[in-house]
Amino acid sequence: KSYLEANNTLSDLYQFDYKNFDINEVIKERKEFTTDRNLLVEILKEQYQKVERPFSKVYKNIDALALDTTFTITTGQQIVLLGGPLYVLYKALHTIIAAEKLQKETDNYKIVPVFWMATEDHDFEEINNFNYENKNYSWQLENSEQKGAVGNLITDNNLKETLKKIKNQLPKNLISNWQKIENQYLNSETISNGFRNLLNEWLGPYGLIILDANHHKLKEKFTSILKRDILEQATLHQLEKSSKEMIGKNLKANALHRPVNCFYLTNEGRYRIEFFNNEYVTIGFNKKWTKENLTIEIEKYPENFSPNVLLRPIYQEIILPNLMYIGGSAEVNYWLQLKNSFDYYKVFYPILQHRVSVVLLSNKALNYININKLSIKDFINKKNNIVEKIVPKNTLNKLFNHINSNYENYIHKLLEKETQTIEITLSETLNALSHRQQKQLEHFKNKLYKALKKKHQQEVNKLLDIQNTIYPNNIFQERHDYIFNYQLKESSFIDKLYTTLKDKDLNQLIITTI
Repeated sequence: KSYLEANNTLSDLYQFDYKNFDINEVIKERKEFTTDRNLLVEILKEQYQKVERPFSKVYKNIDALALDTTFTITTGQQIVLLGGPLYVLYKALHTIIAAEKLQKETDNYKIVPVFWMATEDHDFEEINNFNYENKNYSWQLENSEQKGAVGNLITDNNLKETLKKIKNQLPKNLISNWQKIENQYLNSETISNGFRNLLNEWLGPYGLIILDANHHKLKEKFTSILKRDILEQATLHQLEKSSKEMIGKNLKANALHRPVNCFYLTNEGRYRIEFFNNEYVTIGFNKKWTKENLTIEIEKYPENFSPNVLLRPIYQEIILPNLMYIGGSAEVNYWLQLKNSFDYYKVFYPILQHRVSVVLLSNKALNYININKLSIKDFINKKNNIVEKIVPKNTLNKLFNHINSNYENYIHKLLEKETQTIEITLSETLNALSHRQQKQLEHFKNKLYKALKKKHQQEVNKLLDIQNTIYPNNIFQERHDYIFNYQLKESSFIDKLYTTLKDKDLNQLIITTI
């Protein structure tokens, strides 16, 4: 929040003010850092040989990366089944639009959008399910021996059966759209290829380049930092320094840093590396090294080492000629932990931009909100009881509190003046009567509230329907609803959303219709 408000006290945690920068000056600074452009182009062309439907705009952007006048705007995401929830699309569209807008600000350079696929994560349970029509579907591996990086998982028969469950319940008019989505996975050998094919099908026409950086040759460019992170714990020292700075600014460092900030990646899994009893060991896997042997393996097989969330941004900025990174709230937070690490390793720190957040509503719902002079914030805040907007219980509470207060004052005067002068035992009787009266008033207030709710039930139901659209199953829409839910019903959904967003201020919540 402090970063989004451009809080000046945080300025030493980042390089550029995301609201106030000259892109030509940013490029000038970025040119001082080298990138192996020819290697990047080679790997991208190698990976795009497996793409089902190549788009000329993507290939032109890839070719342009060989020139030192081309730079990137990047977002990234762990790969998810069927393209993932809506926020993945929002990140990608924001990246495309940001590249287009910045391109207009410079005549001498080309700026292209890149999506960094995080394929090395190992938590299968995080990526093996998806939501459709408020129901969750999960894929269980046919071969339980499949382990390691999720991007390398084979698209097996169980996945085909899981996708078939969706197809079997669709009306005939949606079957054709579904097959276009489904085939991106069925025609791909691995989950990472399926994800790339689907994202390319949707966003390739806009020139989005999709990169999988889990590659031996790319990791070779990272070996010196891998060695310093593991053998010298260099990243740890910088992260500890950053954490102290953040605490001094009343910020919490969300990402946990460790002495070693990378994993050992095998076909069996992804394992933490620790230094113990003068040797390096993997946690949960029978692998040990001396310092000398570990150095040799890093140099010979760098693909066996996978940077964690705090080291991956540095790897990314070494591989790409990048100017801006677009991420969610958690990503912005951990990027703020990294400025000292970037400086230490002499790696360029890009503009840090929070991704756009979008709420999709029907025309009818949006009109209802506007007519009733409601704010979208009334629905966004889950703690707020939206029913209060129609049946204001707080108003009833104030009214009955006022009645109770006046009644208690009257009883108090009776106790002081009348009953004391007649008979002392009448005070107890009057107190009991007062207590009963208050309970009866509370009971009447609750009955009145229920009656008002019943009277306005139609309006209440409309509000609850809108809130359930924004928070289905108490989860924010952009994290609950999957992209394909919308693209399936309207094949032009993504194109229309792009058109809506391209002229908007993406630094704020966008409310739009579907």
